[in-house]
Amino acid sequence: MAAIQFVTGRSNTEKFDAVEKALRSFSRRLFKTTVLMTPPVPLFSDGIDPDGTLFRRLIPFKGRIDRVAIFVGKYITRPVVIDLQLMDAVGGSTITFPLVGMITVKEVNMPISQPCILQAKALPADSIQEVMFAALTFPESDRIAKEHYVIDALLQNFESNELIETTPSEEALSE
Repeated sequence: MAAIQFVTGRSNTEKFDAVEKALRSFSRRLFKTTVLMTPPVPLFSDGIDPDGTLFRRLIPFKGRIDRVAIFVGKYITRPVVIDLQLMDAVGGSTITFPLVGMITVKEVNMPISQPCILQAKALPADSIQEVMFAALTFPESDRIAKEHYVIDALLQNFESNELIETTPSEEALSE
């Protein structure tokens, strides 16, 4: 495998010019920031099980649950409480909150460890009908994936500007 060579040219002047060209290219890129963003992932469910379960899903990524929203078409009995559980291999956490009106939105800010199960239940179980549930999750971006993306982007820019010579010429080797 040939070494990557930034310095090209036959004479010392040509080599210095090649180095200056590479440094100018680096300096233009110093103030550019590459951001890799992961969009939020919404989770949906409609209907309710006889045991009061509104939602049960496996979440395979690290991140957080920002908020949940619940629409109730028909109340049978009141008050109704939602038991929101996040369970993983080590334990879990629970948030309980009352339903208020037709649409209830609750900021929960629950951290997600990998993997885990998110479950929402209505208490008492037969208290509501015609239900829709939604949760907004934010996956955590992997730092290593970002670094590989930035490195690949920089290498691609340098290759397109012809700053990288993959094989040294015979004349460069003889000098």
